[in-house]
Amino acid sequence: MDRFKQIDASNSSIGALLFHDEEVVSLQDSIGLYDGKEKTLHQNNGTVYLTSHRLLYIDDLEPHRYSCSLELSLVKQSEYYAGFLKSSPKITLTLAQPDGDSEPSRLQRRPTPGTPLRKSVDVDALSLRASTAPSRSSTPASISLPPPTDSVKLSFRKGGDKAFYNLLKSTLKSRSWASNTKSNGASSSDSRAVRVAAGMVDLDGRSAALKRVGIDGILSSVDSTSRAQNDDMHGALKDLEALMRKAKQMVEFAEALNAKLTKQEQAAAAAREAGLPDAAPLPDQEAATLIRSSLVQLGLPAPAITEDMARDQDEYHRELARELAGLLLGTGGRAAGLMGAGKIAAKGKSSDTLPRISDDELKGRGLVGLDEVWCVWNRARGVALVPPQALRSAAAFLPDITSPSVRIKTFRSGLSVLHTPRYSDDAFASRILHFLDTLEWEHKMKRIEQAQSLRISDGRGNTGVAEPSAKPEEASYGDNLSPWGAGASILEIAEKEDVPILLINEMMDMIESKTGMVVRDEGGPNGTRWFVNHFSRV
Repeated sequence: MDRFKQIDASNSSIGALLFHDEEVVSLQDSIGLYDGKEKTLHQNNGTVYLTSHRLLYIDDLEPHRYSCSLELSLVKQSEYYAGFLKSSPKITLTLAQPDGDSEPSRLQRRPTPGTPLRKSVDVDALSLRASTAPSRSSTPASISLPPPTDSVKLSFRKGGDKAFYNLLKSTLKSRSWASNTKSNGASSSDSRAVRVAAGMVDLDGRSAALKRVGIDGILSSVDSTSRAQNDDMHGALKDLEALMRKAKQMVEFAEALNAKLTKQEQAAAAAREAGLPDAAPLPDQEAATLIRSSLVQLGLPAPAITEDMARDQDEYHRELARELAGLLLGTGGRAAGLMGAGKIAAKGKSSDTLPRISDDELKGRGLVGLDEVWCVWNRARGVALVPPQALRSAAAFLPDITSPSVRIKTFRSGLSVLHTPRYSDDAFASRILHFLDTLEWEHKMKRIEQAQSLRISDGRGNTGVAEPSAKPEEASYGDNLSPWGAGASILEIAEKEDVPILLINEMMDMIESKTGMVVRDEGGPNGTRWFVNHFSRV
């Protein structure tokens, strides 16, 4: 920062600081300055104006105290850093040493003796003001100056870095400051051409500094932010594509290590059985745990299949179905999947080669919403995300490779689910009808018992034995006089099936509309109740 000069300016008065042959090329807000690798003390957030001769920094908080300028003639080299993660983009300027006759003007350092103090001088420098200014040769040796740095950085906190850097390179190349100050010849024309081609300022040059405020300033800021966000998005997508390409290699490497580890363990077990435990020692347990956990951390037991790994769409969807089946039913040696512990046919085989597994043996959920499956699957895949349509296409192949068979079903509302045979239309309808029939039979048995108790009570009255009169409620069949009972609510059915209420509601609606074997009563005091439709049995 020793080559920066302090200026007393603000964004509204920047035009008064320009030389008669100096023109504004560009401006960018939300910029902080670095002195070498360290942040400056006060120049942390401001607007930088690029002119044909200088860089002008106008501080946002205290522009009249901490604003400064840098001559472009001192810039030897420029370097651009695009930023990464939380690190903002930066432009590094390598500076040349000033001429021997020029006075150093390092901000926030002790001023040269005999030179008037600037406003940016710190408290330690102000304490020297009271002493008599010595000559240059008698500067006190006890005061040590920090070593000067030959580079500064411009840190772009809110984008606009690429456009600014391109204009900076063009301005440095044009070297407008080297032209004769009395003439506005070819170099001035070249500088103006750079600005016009970039579309950053108008032909007036000076009026660009006044566009910091008003409608033009707002539109310029919005356009700059939009360009920066677009550049960041393109960069992020390129990084994501590169990571996806590396993901397959990472999984293959982890699987190769795991295979070697398994062979080594098998060899050690065979050596122990042969009575030669030292012939094949066991691998280090800590290393074995690290290798095997790496596959789990990658999310899937095998590389996530992508379109470029398959010959055509049909093969791609079949491989997706195999991967999805592992998520739903688990794989050999692993814990149960999302729907329980089932079997998956080997590659090139069908489900006919698998042992038949019932829903009771599955010991898991037989009905899962497709939206839940999509979220869990994409979380396991990491970066190789699967679109919803690809999930639907892959689900069509699940019955060919799974036991019990997993199928996709779509309700009238548009909600889709994956289900096992237990939740097929016929199986679920049969189970619900049996449940409702049981409730109705229990209600009828209760009515018969109550009727018998009333008849016995009447018989005792005929014997002439004085009995206290029965209460009115005891002479009835109970609160529910319906011969079909109270039916069942959605909550009761969901509790019995151990399935979310939303899915059970869709299943009951499906039975009602397709088979007509159940009916609902929506006018009762206890909400909607479901009953057997006896008319369908006539």
